[in-house]
Amino acid sequence: PIYVISADGAALVHEGRSIPFGEYTVDNCRAALDEMTKPSQNVGCTPVLPQIAEYNALFLMPGGELVIDFKLTWQNAVPKSASAESLMIYGVVNTLTQAALKKAIREQVKSVRFLFEGQAPTDLFPVHLDLSRPITPDPQWIRKVEAAQ
Repeated sequence: PIYVISADGAALVHEGRSIPFGEYTVDNCRAALDEMTKPSQNVGCTPVLPQIAEYNALFLMPGGELVIDFKLTWQNAVPKSASAESLMIYGVVNTLTQAALKKAIREQVKSVRFLFEGQAPTDLFPVHLDLSRPITPDPQWIRKVEAAQ
């Protein structure tokens, strides 16, 4: 289960995906993150991450903080608007904090910290969000109805 951007570009919608899960929470998060760059299965919907989004590392800290160290190469592919940045960030966070990704080995993800090339985000990206702290899920971005399959 991942979130994609709705056809009207105004919200996140749930999209069921067949993701092979392992016994480690972090491996399941890695699989879901990789799935978030693939084209949406719903007509008109778009993935929350551009296809060129790559990351250097992904690890789960004690206490449930997932750290993703993204490569800088894809930052210019995201439109510099508050809604586009928010949909991307909360699409990632709301997907990776789902209880379905938790497995016996490691706890559930409670928040996500974004790094770029090992550093905290700069004021160049994202422009409209403060990513200096871990981000927790925010359901206000989720459209409650399921996307058409």
